[in-house]
Amino acid sequence: MASRANFHQFPSTFKDCPLQVIAGPQKTIYYIHPGVLSLCGSPVLKTRVNDQWIKNGTSGAIDWTEFDEDTVECVLSYLYIEDYDVRGRTFVGEQIDEGNDDDHIARQAFLSTLVPGSKILNEAPSERPLTPLSRCLQAGLPAETMQTAAAAFMKVPIACDKGLGDIALMHAKVYCFAHQFLFSRLEDLALQRLTQLLLKCETPTDPFFLGLTDAIRLVYDSTPKSKLNDPARELLSQYVALKYTILSEESLRALIAEGGDFMIDVTRKLTRRISMSGTSTQSLEDHIDGLELNVLRLEQQAENQACLLRRAEEEILEWESWNRGISSKYKKARRMVTPFEFSATHEPSA
Repeated sequence: MASRANFHQFPSTFKDCPLQVIAGPQKTIYYIHPGVLSLCGSPVLKTRVNDQWIKNGTSGAIDWTEFDEDTVECVLSYLYIEDYDVRGRTFVGEQIDEGNDDDHIARQAFLSTLVPGSKILNEAPSERPLTPLSRCLQAGLPAETMQTAAAAFMKVPIACDKGLGDIALMHAKVYCFAHQFLFSRLEDLALQRLTQLLLKCETPTDPFFLGLTDAIRLVYDSTPKSKLNDPARELLSQYVALKYTILSEESLRALIAEGGDFMIDVTRKLTRRISMSGTSTQSLEDHIDGLELNVLRLEQQAENQACLLRRAEEEILEWESWNRGISSKYKKARRMVTPFEFSATHEPSA
């Protein structure tokens, strides 16, 4: 989709007659401009509004009834402002008017923060049993400036309860929509927002995990089995594997009973975790053995040094004793020689 810095392209888009979008089981009607769909970056949506499609007489309403109204409203919000708010689906950024150059620079900085880019994590992760969630996906984390819905979410303290579970399910619905229509930019944003939420919920509760379970089922039912390492599957299975020991048995019972691809992915990650833990334990044992050998060598060296020190002390004592013996003999000899020297010195001359 065109960057919001290029809003000047939109007036021509708004001249087009909007298309009807029918969403949800209630068949709620929404409207969207064809130009917005053609610029969004989804080849599927672009094909839906191209000239050839219209010439073939298929220019009627777009049928999105398989997606509920909340999901469609989030998608429409993203199509126009490249952001969506799962709580109220309202844009939280403040409006910035065009003015002087300083205002224009501020506006450009503001607009650049609204589109959280999919940054690639080039830094190689250190060896660990399982990769942390924050580095699990290449999509990274969303921009958390005050102008985005992601920033508003992080600013407000929210308990890890059913409300967060519902939000996780909402992000999963948006991801599945984007995945179905090959809408990669929206896919990345939904993954970023879901990662952000999972990081915020470090200690999952049963009400939260109930909503997350619905998100897991939706993602695994909506993504093809043939695609290896689907990022949403990777993220959700990674989270459960990392939190497996603190999740209640009751929360996991339903997923374990269902089995399927999700439990296969989780089991694979848990196997890796156990295997890496065993390898780490063996490495620690080898390291301890090496340290013990070093301690023995140091003790032997210390004992040798102590022997050398004792020998040196004995030699010093012998030298001191020898010096004392020489000194006493010298004094005795001097006493014997001194009277003779005195008499010889004072002998009268003939």
